[in-house]
Amino acid sequence: MYYNNDTVLESCMKLAAIPVMGGLMGVAAIMINILLDVLMAVPFWIFWTIFRIGDKYFYFLPEIYHSISLWHCISIFICLETIRWVLLKNSSSVNSKSSG
Repeated sequence: MYYNNDTVLESCMKLAAIPVMGGLMGVAAIMINILLDVLMAVPFWIFWTIFRIGDKYFYFLPEIYHSISLWHCISIFICLETIRWVLLKNSSSVNSKSSG
């Protein structure tokens, strides 16, 4: 059987592109999650520090938590999102194994 080298090469390139596209889509999803965390953390930080909600309603917390920096607030949001993702992913895989 006769194969055209260009056709075989194009087929191989299409197959090789699938993991690359999956990787790029995964990186894009992570970047979108980080962007959403930043967009949620900034208003939270403004209300917490500038409008002093931390002082008014969370007076029982240590003083260091009443005026956190913006980068610490963003880091907390990203860490909580990561922990939530890990816990929900593990719990959904446990539920799917036990139901089947």
